[in-house]
Amino acid sequence: MSRDKRILDGAPDDGASDPSPKRAREGTESPRETDQPSVPSSVDEVNVPRVHVPKTKYAIAFGYLGTAYHGFQIQSGPGTDHVDTVEGCMLDALFAAGAIHESHRNLMGKLQLSKASRTDKGVHAACTYIGGRFELSHLSAGEPDVSREDALVSKLNELLPGDIKCFQVLRVTRGFCARSMCSRRRYEYVLPEWLLRKRYVLDNESKRDRFSKLSEQMGAHLQSHDRISCIRVGHGPSNGYEGTTEERELDVEVLESILRAYCGSHDFRNFTPKQKGLENTTQRFIHDVKVERRTVSGSDVVSVTVTGQSFLYNQIRKMMALACEVYLGTAPECAIPFTLSKRHVVQTAIAPAEGLFLHHPYFDAYNKRCAPPQTPFIEFEDVESQVEEFKQSRLYPEIVSSFEGDVWTTWLSRLVRNPFFLENSEFRVSGEQPTGAKGTVSPVDAAAPDPESGEAA
Repeated sequence: MSRDKRILDGAPDDGASDPSPKRAREGTESPRETDQPSVPSSVDEVNVPRVHVPKTKYAIAFGYLGTAYHGFQIQSGPGTDHVDTVEGCMLDALFAAGAIHESHRNLMGKLQLSKASRTDKGVHAACTYIGGRFELSHLSAGEPDVSREDALVSKLNELLPGDIKCFQVLRVTRGFCARSMCSRRRYEYVLPEWLLRKRYVLDNESKRDRFSKLSEQMGAHLQSHDRISCIRVGHGPSNGYEGTTEERELDVEVLESILRAYCGSHDFRNFTPKQKGLENTTQRFIHDVKVERRTVSGSDVVSVTVTGQSFLYNQIRKMMALACEVYLGTAPECAIPFTLSKRHVVQTAIAPAEGLFLHHPYFDAYNKRCAPPQTPFIEFEDVESQVEEFKQSRLYPEIVSSFEGDVWTTWLSRLVRNPFFLENSEFRVSGEQPTGAKGTVSPVDAAAPDPESGEAA
């Protein structure tokens, strides 16, 4: 059984509310009816109260490499007995440090646990936060110069594996929720520079005709209220076409101008897997996009930072894939604005997970209601130097190591053999009237009320 299963068996996600009284009674047996729950020696040694529920809430800042984990969030259900997650590993360490008592193992809702983000399998985080009621009264005994918060940071770093690093523990308000009080999230995507020195070649008349036709059709329907579906005709790689590329000069300004088409409020339903119930929850707001060249761990890379309120599952990886296709020349320049329409169905590729990581979340809304110095601001600047050291020593080398394999060459080959203009070559217009005409919800109003930290992105 995985450590995730040992920690939580059916505990509520984010722990925003206490379990029902009935459920709490079922999970707590009377001392007269059974022996006291067994407590590991490590917890006994720190003398943590057995029944006391901590009153003080804390936020914990940490970073991790996602390579060895099946995403951040603890998983449940068939086939997850041996699945390790970042959240499960963190909770293991908090139990061992005495910050969570063993008697609360089946009553995790009492601790009001929350998380600022969730990432998919293989996606890293330079800095993220979890919040909850943790017990720190037993820490820093006999060490007056060391705060309890700093003592917990040191203890967690002793207990955590090398691919997870704790940066800070700070006291927060009683109503703090890391998910709902996270105002924005910043992600970074790192690509090998050689990938963007390529250009797709339209080397025959048939390719040029198909590309030109799709470009004209999409351009003419950017403001259309018709329902339009773009599908592929035929089967097999490139319908028999063999794609080729040629060398070109790298132009980060062109790439940034392409990516800026995502800024603002848009419907990203074409940038996440199709799921029932997502019809009115795919509106998202992108604050900013920046592109720059860097040299990290001895490799020349292009770094793309995307800041948004929240992100859908796989959204950033699909955003990056389409932007690369426009840049490489396998998709027309109008492909991004056309794909962002809620009435258009478009096939989009997905970029490798290896280049993506959560840089850090922002807590602007929380910082307006906290009361320093008792409950200080949550500001990235306080941990920036530690995060930068973690990025340079662990995170960037992990990403650059993927350049040595065939992940990126395989992905480029797939784009070239199955380019956007062929994957969406059949342009079908249904001519239906637009939604929102008679009292229906507009795309902006239909946005999900609670932001998801999808990346997940």
